[in-house]
Amino acid sequence: MSSSFNNTAPGFLVRNEFWLKRLHSLSGILPIGAYVVFHFFQNSYAQHGPERYNEVVHALQGIPYRFILELGVIALPILYHALYGFAILRWGAPNVRAYPYLANWRYVFQRLTGVVALAYIVFHVYRTTMQDYLYGREVNFQLMAIDLSQPWIFLCYAIGIVCVAYHFGNGLWSFLITWGITRGERAQRVSSLICLGIFVSMAVWGIHILTRFI
Repeated sequence: MSSSFNNTAPGFLVRNEFWLKRLHSLSGILPIGAYVVFHFFQNSYAQHGPERYNEVVHALQGIPYRFILELGVIALPILYHALYGFAILRWGAPNVRAYPYLANWRYVFQRLTGVVALAYIVFHVYRTTMQDYLYGREVNFQLMAIDLSQPWIFLCYAIGIVCVAYHFGNGLWSFLITWGITRGERAQRVSSLICLGIFVSMAVWGIHILTRFI
């Protein structure tokens, strides 16, 4: 089996590519993708006003062993997913110029949106969760409203959400192929349209959530 890495890639990546790739693909859906969808649902309570939103946030912050869960179920899978993604970015060979087909461009956009999405996640976590852990600053509706009232922060969030939505939607399409769920050309074409719909829906959903804070 040929490797998708070029000949400068570390031997460990090449030798273990099959399992590393599948773990990378799986982690993008479970738990990361599932948490993204849950996080969207959580923040959707903003449309019911500050009090209802704060009730939901406070309930989640009171979950037993919260730090362990956030570290093991969210942070570490994101770290692995990001590191392997950077390995693909560094040593992968998309061949866009030689073979300018849609699949190759989707490959490139997946890498680029992954980088932006990671930067957005780090920024978002610092502006919210880390404010609580480091400074005891309560994460609530008011905190989000103050942040998002600043145009540059709103723009960063909007760009980040669109990139997260694309990375998840296109990643789901790739996941179905990687795990042999969509094998034929027709199945992949149908799943491509469905995943495109997921991307657009999540992007619109996320931007709409942002507007509920301002």
